[in-house]
Amino acid sequence: KWMGRAGGEMGLLALPIHFFRVLVGSRQLFFVFCALLPLAAALGAVFSFSATYLTGLGLSSGMFFLFYAILNAVTRFGGGGLSDRFGRAPIIVPTLAVFAGGVIMYSYTDSLYWMIASASIIGFGFGFCNPAMSAQMLDDAAPQNQNIAVGGFQFGYNVGMIISTPVMGAVTEAFGYALMFRAAAGLAALSMVIYVMGELTRKPRLAEG
Repeated sequence: KWMGRAGGEMGLLALPIHFFRVLVGSRQLFFVFCALLPLAAALGAVFSFSATYLTGLGLSSGMFFLFYAILNAVTRFGGGGLSDRFGRAPIIVPTLAVFAGGVIMYSYTDSLYWMIASASIIGFGFGFCNPAMSAQMLDDAAPQNQNIAVGGFQFGYNVGMIISTPVMGAVTEAFGYALMFRAAAGLAALSMVIYVMGELTRKPRLAEG
């Protein structure tokens, strides 16, 4: 009876063990996953703290998210196939930079128009880089591991968002909103660096093939 219960527990553990083994065992999947964590944390800071940040400035967070959502949706519908046509990296790298730049711009918000412009840039950058990174994880996964690629993307996205709130909340309390959003932009830049490092490791592997 005890062995049966232990065997069942080991069976439950086998799934997450296999999940992380595949994720860590694939160099390319792992790099994209690691790039996704700080990107999601940066977006989490925008989502979690915009209401109080903009209220303190006498601005509407509803207006901010309206323009963010419009640009995010337009890029996904209008540009979703660009990374298929031109390659993942040529789309992901510049749009990660655009996203980081939008968050830096957001930290200097002092008017309605500045807020709308930064919201639009953030939505534009994330709307392009996020689905392209998701597609790349599927590209890099073996056919039998496509489910792990999808799960890994969602896991990384959610973990980054969850960690962001308490960490960035502490930064905000200590240094204020402006510096916190600049730190979030730094996380987006870190995401770009990690992604580029992963891309640079592709060349030896392709040469061997």
